Amino acid sequence: MLQGLKGISPIVASVLLIAFSTAIAAIVGTWAMGYTQSELVSLETCSKLDLTYYNYNYDAGTVTMQNIGTSVKAYNLYIFLDTNQKAFIKKIEGPFEANTPTEITFDKDMIENNYEDVKGLVVEVVGCKGKTQFVPIIK
Repeated sequence: MLQGLKGISPIVASVLLIAFSTAIAAIVGTWAMGYTQSELVSLETCSKLDLTYYNYNYDAGTVTMQNIGTSVKAYNLYIFLDTNQKAFIKKIEGPFEANTPTEITFDKDMIENNYEDVKGLVVEVVGCKGKTQFVPIIK
């Protein structure tokens, strides 16, 4: 056995344990508060947003979108396949101001060469789950 070595006293150990626990709780609490506030702001922004398309030209590879209610940072563009699946095409960075039309371009030839049974395009607002607009492909 080890002789002559002493451990820390139970009182010091208790104080260190309480201090460590308090520090961890403060760090987690600060993170949780910031995370909750950012999620609430995102939720409020997304609830005010409506996404529509009003001009679409498949042959030219363009679709014109308009976000109504609030500005948008970015869009994701997907193709919607006959198998009820979507495939990512590209991300379109903004910002895109509210109530201002935005023309999104896509590579029609790449879509036709790599995918079969494409039913349409799906435009999704980045950061707002469920805020999507389906654009049917009519050739």
